[in-house]
Amino acid sequence: MTVHTSWRGVLSSAISPVVLLGYGLLVLSARGPAPVALVALVVGVGLAGVALFDYPRRTEFSPEGIRRVCPLRDDVLPWSRTVAIERAPGSVRSAIRLRGDDTPKAPTGGLVARGLGRRRHLLSDRVESRREYDELEALLDGLDVTTVLRAGRPGADVPPTDLYRRRAGHRSEDRT
Repeated sequence: MTVHTSWRGVLSSAISPVVLLGYGLLVLSARGPAPVALVALVVGVGLAGVALFDYPRRTEFSPEGIRRVCPLRDDVLPWSRTVAIERAPGSVRSAIRLRGDDTPKAPTGGLVARGLGRRRHLLSDRVESRREYDELEALLDGLDVTTVLRAGRPGADVPPTDLYRRRAGHRSEDRT
C-alpha cells in the first residue's frame, strides 16, 4: 500500500530553501558577511537537507516495513523499530475545511511513525482516505508486529492521496 504526500508540501519543501539561499546570497553579495545573510544561508542549507533527504514524496507499507521515498534517498523503517503509527497535528485550515462546527472532530494531519525512543518519521503530510487507512489497518493486523495504529480514522469524504497522480495502476473505485 502506498500513501502519497501532497504537491503543496513537496513544492513548499523545495521552494523554501531556494528562497532563503537566494536571499542569503543576495545580501552576502551586496553587504558582505552580514549576520542576517549568514543565518539565511545556514537555515536554507538545513531546509534543503531536510527537503532532499528526509521529506517523503510517498510512503510504501509492506510486510518488511515502512519505506519512505525521499528525493535523494529511500529510508526503510523495519516494523521491529516502529512503535506506533500516529497522526501528525493538522493545520487550522485543514480542520476548518474538513469539519463543520457541529460534527465530531475529523483527523486533519498526515501519518507519523514513532520509532524507538523519541524519534518520529513523517510518512505523509495529509490525511489518507478511508480505503487507504483500512488497507494499513489490515496490513498491521495480518502481520506479527507490535506496531500500534494510533491514528484516528479519516472521514468518509477524504479523497485518496493518489487522486492527482498520473501513473498507471490506479483503481477506478478510489475515485468514488
